[in-house]
Amino acid sequence: MAVAEQALLRRAMQKHQLAGMVQYYGAALRWAGDSEAQPPRSYTQGEARELAPRLAEAALGLVERGRLDVRQVSGPWSDPSARS
Repeated sequence: MAVAEQALLRRAMQKHQLAGMVQYYGAALRWAGDSEAQPPRSYTQGEARELAPRLAEAALGLVERGRLDVRQVSGPWSDPSARS
């Protein structure tokens, strides 16, 4: 399983929202020893934009395989069963 898929599933199992996912993914890349991982720091906006398509592709693949549901919430106390 790709690092992006692992990171998305870990966040989903912890019931985290996707906000901050790029930074979390960057940390996962560093832990995995990925040669493209940036040094330990926050990603710049440009770097985040480059990683976002990888995460989107991984998320879509997980959804297609029935391993991940994507839900829209409007606040921290929104109904987690509301699907979009």
